[in-house]
Order: sequence, then C-alpha cells, then structure tokens
Amino acid sequence: MRDNELLSRAKLPTLYNRRLQDIAVLMHKVKNDQAPLYIKDLFKFKKQCYELRNADFELPRFKSIRYGKHSVRYFGPYLWSRLEKHERENINLKSFITNIRKKDLESLLEEGCKNCGLCSN
Repeated sequence: MRDNELLSRAKLPTLYNRRLQDIAVLMHKVKNDQAPLYIKDLFKFKKQCYELRNADFELPRFKSIRYGKHSVRYFGPYLWSRLEKHERENINLKSFITNIRKKDLESLLEEGCKNCGLCSN
C-alpha cells in the first residue's frame, strides 16, 4: 500500500498538509492578535478603506524564489488569501483549528508550488 492510502485509511493528513494547516493557524493568530510580537512583526497588514476579497495581509516582494517565495513571510499571507472568506473571518481559535484540520490545504495551492522540491513531502 502507498503511504497516502494508509494515511487516508487512518484519517490522517500528510506531513505537508499538516504543515500547511499549522501555517494557517499561525496566520489566524497573527490576524487576531494572538501571536507573539516577534512573529507579528514578520507580516504587514493591508490598510485599505474599502473591502477587498483577500486583502488581510500584504504579499512582500522577494528576489529569490528559492528563499523568498517559500519563506513563511510570503507563504503565510499567500496561503491565508487562498482560504475561503468565512474561514478567515472565524475569530474563535479553537473552532478555526477544528475546521482547518479537516481541510486538505494542498488542493488550494497552484500546481507549480505543489511539485517544487521545497514544498513536496
């Protein structure tokens, strides 16, 4: 049997999906002011007068795809913007964690990122 088959039979996420879930939980804590200051300082909130669909955090520019695109400073806001609006607006941390642990976040990523060496299992 393949590893993914065993994990699905045991109803467990892959390690990669679990890492994505942990990043989503971290971003929830940052957004709701529950993260330590040194973590919050990594991210910049978008300040806008009007409502945009995925405008919670700014995506920073990077010079190197290898280290910039795969840093938590970039990847956290990127993953957060891929979540559905009702998931991002959930203020209660416990219910957010319960809901996010049921999701397959790998399916939210672009095909190019899923197949890169840094993001794969």
